[in-house]
Amino acid sequence: MFKSEEMQRIRVYSDKSRVNEVVNALYEFGAIHVTPAKHDFLKEYGQTLDNFKAISSALITVRTVEKILGSVKTKAKSTAPSQVENFTLAQLLKKYGEFSVGEVVQLNEENEKLLQEQDNLERKIEEYKPLALFDVLDEKLTKVKSVAFTLFQTTSKTKTLREEFAKLQNTSTSLRQIDGATYCLIVFDKNQAEQIGKTVAKHASAIVSIPQLQLGGFTSEVKKLETRVASVKQRIKEIKSQIAKIKEEEGNTIMLLRIGLEAESKKAQLPFQFGVTNKLIAVEGWVPAKNAGGLETELAKKVNNVYVEFITTKELPPTKLDNSKPLNSFEELVKFFSLPKSTEIEPTPLVAVSFPLFFGMIV
Repeated sequence: MFKSEEMQRIRVYSDKSRVNEVVNALYEFGAIHVTPAKHDFLKEYGQTLDNFKAISSALITVRTVEKILGSVKTKAKSTAPSQVENFTLAQLLKKYGEFSVGEVVQLNEENEKLLQEQDNLERKIEEYKPLALFDVLDEKLTKVKSVAFTLFQTTSKTKTLREEFAKLQNTSTSLRQIDGATYCLIVFDKNQAEQIGKTVAKHASAIVSIPQLQLGGFTSEVKKLETRVASVKQRIKEIKSQIAKIKEEEGNTIMLLRIGLEAESKKAQLPFQFGVTNKLIAVEGWVPAKNAGGLETELAKKVNNVYVEFITTKELPPTKLDNSKPLNSFEELVKFFSLPKSTEIEPTPLVAVSFPLFFGMIV
């Protein structure tokens, strides 16, 4: 009860041409912990399976699409994640080809661009709003070569501003308010620029830069921008609706594809751990001692020309907890703190008794 499961170190030999068969057989058996092969005659490690590139490419795209769609709840037992184990790689890639992942990616890219455009438009509207308060600011004003203008935000009293600028000849003062802020536009003869500059400096909390004046003035420009913003928002709404529909109809398929492709990706990378020669591959690892015979039998059934060697070693084996169902839930708690070494006491039964008592005392 207080010991972790006994482990047996093994080495599997087979023809190099049988690498796919060996990988599938080991993965289906499932009870083996593969480690890098260490035998002296194994001069190098293996490579990923030939299908890894296709699997990796599909998996990256599927993960991207799943992230765009968001989390998906499984609808029925027939589409539960465990069902993906029945899919072959060919079936997974076929399903991937049937699903229009490109459509989701394109919709998301369009949505990102529209959100950026909306942000830029709304900033420009905020920039133009103070300018649109003054009807005099239009393209006609720029044609008067002797006239200059300054627009600034102020906290000074309206009466004070009017009185000070009234002292200057050939000067027109306009005051407007928007969103609680007061803006003042001074139109003046360019010969008075120095005097105007000194007076503005006394009262301005912020100078408003005036961009190249648009045909029809800034009031017209703000209306155009607001119309475009409404159009952008409508398209964003349509895209969200399309993505939500795809998620409803295809969300489970994408989830199953991701689970299946992740499993196939791990299988395709497994040969990285194998030792290789010109003609042989060797796989080393640990298997529960009670399953060692079963592994040998299973490999013999599924792979031609395979040999399993049971190795005696003083090397410390990995820890595999082995508890009955009532204690299984406490294994995660043990792992959270620290997984015991295979030679140490397995504390799960003790935790199963002491933790509820300790928690009850706290409550």
